[in-house]
Amino acid sequence: MDLKLTETQEVLRQTARTFLAAEFPPSLVRELEHTELGHSPEIWRKLAEMAWTALPFPGEYDGLDGSLTDVAVVAEELAQAASLTPYIPTILGGLAVQRTGSEGLKDRLLPGISSGSVVMSVALVEASGSYEPEHINLAATKRGDGYVLKGTKLFVEYARAANELVCAARTDSSADAASGITLFVVPADAPGVSITQLKVIGGDAQSEVVFSDVEVSADRVLGVAGEGWDTVAWMLDVARALSSMELVGIAQRALDMTVDYVGYREAFGRPIGSFQAVHHHCANMAMLLEGARWSTYEALWQLDKGMDATYQCAAAKAAASTAGREVTMMSHQLHGGIGYMEEFDLQLYSRRAKGLELRWGTPDQMFLKVADTLGV
Repeated sequence: MDLKLTETQEVLRQTARTFLAAEFPPSLVRELEHTELGHSPEIWRKLAEMAWTALPFPGEYDGLDGSLTDVAVVAEELAQAASLTPYIPTILGGLAVQRTGSEGLKDRLLPGISSGSVVMSVALVEASGSYEPEHINLAATKRGDGYVLKGTKLFVEYARAANELVCAARTDSSADAASGITLFVVPADAPGVSITQLKVIGGDAQSEVVFSDVEVSADRVLGVAGEGWDTVAWMLDVARALSSMELVGIAQRALDMTVDYVGYREAFGRPIGSFQAVHHHCANMAMLLEGARWSTYEALWQLDKGMDATYQCAAAKAAASTAGREVTMMSHQLHGGIGYMEEFDLQLYSRRAKGLELRWGTPDQMFLKVADTLGV
């Protein structure tokens, strides 16, 4: 098992870092936090021109035949820049279509995702905040040749910017929890879809999406009706691996900012980085980060190999969530009061780390998932 990045991935990393340093300054991040879409369509167009949106998709759909690790390289750099884009939800939705969509849906959506003209989002979680199958209760009732959706999804990323929503609904309430779940691709502007922006700690665009008797044709079902949980579970593994890499990027940036700051901030006539306690804090931050990084790379490697990666993705998400929280908090401790000022960049990363810690499953939920896979 070789977890090192390839030469091509290293070039991708450097290209992304250079682009984001020039195009996505912290001032733009602060501006986008207060916009309706929550991202810049102009920046999105440029990301697509560099083919980042095409990375994991097959060449027959204008993709680059890349891997999840390729996507993760971009995700880490986006996170280090604290950037706000619908990149991860679009990739995740596109991968769900690629995995179980009909040829018609693939032909209709995947080339648009590759080109950047189609933005996707994923609507899974509901009021319970759980990602387990028993908590998917949005109802999908058969009517004629299609279905009618009724219910509410929460924390749907970039829903206002999305063209299509991959939505998990229950088509059979009499079945056991993991049965009777169906995945639909729903146009975000379909009659009956209502999107309300939520105020979240991370500052990114998340919404409540209400489905009020939304009619969806049968050709927009992903896979077989009533058998969607396996795909949902796989999507959660992928989402956890990619969000873990985002958390790694956030923690890396917080560590870099801290090492720089303690090198020039003086107390008692010398840089505070010369004190032993500061050494220990920085070492702890680095070790937490390193564990999260390699746990995440292993999860991505397993997914790229087509292996069952539920255990490793849950472990990576737990490790990365802990690292994101602890590293940013230790960074605040070493920065002191200045780190909490809106004008200082560190608060962008600590807020984003807290939001990502909760997304796709909290650390406690991930610990339970790891225990389940162990048979405990």
